[in-house]
Amino acid sequence: MPEIARPAAAAVDDVSPSAVELEAAVRGVRLGLAGLVALVVVAHDPIARSRPIAEVGVLVGLVIGVALCLNLASARLPPSRSSLWVLQVVDTLAIAGLAVTVEDLLGGSAWVLLVVPILVAAVRLGAGAVGVAWVLASVTQVVVIGGGADGAGGDVLHVPAALFVVALAVALLSRWLTEGWLLQRERSTSLDLRERRVVVLEGAAQRLAGLRPEATLVAAAEIAVELGFDAATVHPRGQRRPLLAVGDRGAVAEAGSISAPEPGAAVVTVWTEADEPRTNSVSVLEPRSGAVLTAWSTSPIGADRAETFLALVATTTGAVASAQLLGRLRREATRDPLTGLSNRHHFAAALERAAAADGRLAVGFVDVVGLRAVNEHHGHAVGDQALVSLARRLRSVVGTAGARYGGDRFVFLMADLPPDRAAARADALLAGLSLPIPLGVARLQVEVAVGLVTAVAPRSHDQLLRAADAATAQAVEAGNGRIVHVDLDPLLGAITSEDRLELSALPSARRSPARRPAR
Repeated sequence: MPEIARPAAAAVDDVSPSAVELEAAVRGVRLGLAGLVALVVVAHDPIARSRPIAEVGVLVGLVIGVALCLNLASARLPPSRSSLWVLQVVDTLAIAGLAVTVEDLLGGSAWVLLVVPILVAAVRLGAGAVGVAWVLASVTQVVVIGGGADGAGGDVLHVPAALFVVALAVALLSRWLTEGWLLQRERSTSLDLRERRVVVLEGAAQRLAGLRPEATLVAAAEIAVELGFDAATVHPRGQRRPLLAVGDRGAVAEAGSISAPEPGAAVVTVWTEADEPRTNSVSVLEPRSGAVLTAWSTSPIGADRAETFLALVATTTGAVASAQLLGRLRREATRDPLTGLSNRHHFAAALERAAAADGRLAVGFVDVVGLRAVNEHHGHAVGDQALVSLARRLRSVVGTAGARYGGDRFVFLMADLPPDRAAARADALLAGLSLPIPLGVARLQVEVAVGLVTAVAPRSHDQLLRAADAATAQAVEAGNGRIVHVDLDPLLGAITSEDRLELSALPSARRSPARRPAR
């Protein structure tokens, strides 16, 4: 069930990549310090004269060997806090051994070398480990080097007190530097993330442009995954099952429904399982479609990521609004607002494409002869109802190939039908259009006439329209409920754009006499 978002606890034994890099630097310091001590042992005359050369060589080899062994162990141990603590203890003991080695040179000041493990602890494990490092260094000094600062039984607490002052200063300085570095790194990381997200969001605006509303939501979900979320879903408002899901489905919570936020708000939720955080989500309402877009992440979702997702949904809303506006403009440009059929220009474009291809075509006009009388006697509102009813009947016979040509005329197109089948369908169309139109308790009878032309394409679409227009005029002259069918094959190319087509001017055209359709 959802709860207030809270960050998940990090694993205790994990070490960041930066700590691994710092340990590599410590290896360099360790080797450099061993080399410096070895150089001092060899070059300092009092020490060299007081010990045999063989003993000095063994001592130098021991110093260098211990450093190399520690470096090898540091490189081989797994990068965890427990292994770093082991190295810290060993380094403290090794430096105590170096202090004993150079005690003849430094005298009572050999304990100063124990400052090194305190500094290393601050670098390696952070300011919180400096106190433990001080304890280790103090115990080592008392046990290994000796109690007195001057080697003659001085105050035992003198050296630990001095190391404590050094450790306190190192801890404060380390904390201050670490906090500053972490803050700077956080700012730098945040700026980098924001720059990448700005690039993605700028690309999102271009990517979403021109898509249909449904495709826009799909693309927005895909972009959310590109922004670093594990998954993204689109839910209808108040429903449990998403319309679509993109990305890792394992990051999507299955139980419960997504609450619809207020417009312009982002709701961050942590989903728990057995009282343990399982996944996190941020949900935003897309107001144009009414859908809820949700991004999912197994890591905590902070304010920056939530604002980024909110910006993405705002961009999506603009794209959906543009797609809806574009769709409405397309419909208005291609559809008759009264009947919902294609308009004259859209039909002419479809006819031009069909007439340019190979195959048989049938083009017909429907003339609603009695529409003027209906408008005069019953009003234009009743006339509009009659046109809507006739358009519905036309669509039931010819599907989407019918259009309103203007005023009281319809036009239709049938492809890949032989003349007899095209004529049979035109008969069925006329029979359906001739039925009374129910208007409330009354029934309205409207006179219609149909002119049909069949031909083999390719052929000029203007010729087809003029021939169908002439056939319709013949049907109107023949009386109510009549149909005239003209087959233009073979057609002599005598039709020009200046001449009105008359059926009598087509001696090679097969013309059927005006007739009523079979009842």
